[in-house]
Amino acid sequence: MGAVGSGLDAGPDPEDSDRPNASTEEAQSSREFLVPQFMDVHTSMAGVTHDQLRAAHQADLDIQDEEGVNFTHAWADPKSGHVFCLSEAPNAEAVRKIHARTGHPADEVHEITVTA
Repeated sequence: MGAVGSGLDAGPDPEDSDRPNASTEEAQSSREFLVPQFMDVHTSMAGVTHDQLRAAHQADLDIQDEEGVNFTHAWADPKSGHVFCLSEAPNAEAVRKIHARTGHPADEVHEITVTA
């Protein structure tokens, strides 16, 4: 495999050259979790609007690099007050720190370890 953990894609491993072509799915799954992914949940944002969600997400984006986090998407259910954020981060604590600093601490942070 390439340079796992270095954040660089060094290309195919020369030791794999005698293997038949690895499937695209296998190659994708091997890269899938180089950086852990997290889904965090906020439970007290009832009535959140599109503009408020966008502003909260932007606040996270503005400082995410300070903890090595990459927030990729946010969803909201204004009726229940639940907001869900998908991110890549070195650990759950980094996600918690960013959200706390921007004024909307996460009630739950879950690492995504299995996908379909």
